[in-house]
Amino acid sequence: MQTLAIEGKLTIITAAELEASLLAFLNIDDKLEINLSKVSEFDTTGFQLLILIKRKAAQSGKTLRFEYSNPVKSNTGFYH
Repeated sequence: MQTLAIEGKLTIITAAELEASLLAFLNIDDKLEINLSKVSEFDTTGFQLLILIKRKAAQSGKTLRFEYSNPVKSNTGFYH
């Protein structure tokens, strides 16, 4: 399993830059993890980006899981 760690903000300000990295990450392996434990700020755009990546992974037949931090988990716990 390959892991990608995201640090700092996962917000509208960083979403475009992170989207390219996350889409490229989907091509690395069939079993993937995105570690969000060091995300310091999270908004609706960040949530939408995670949904997009999760859907793209599923469409490609890949397994993707998220490791959460408290701020992220409080907003996405129902989704995982």
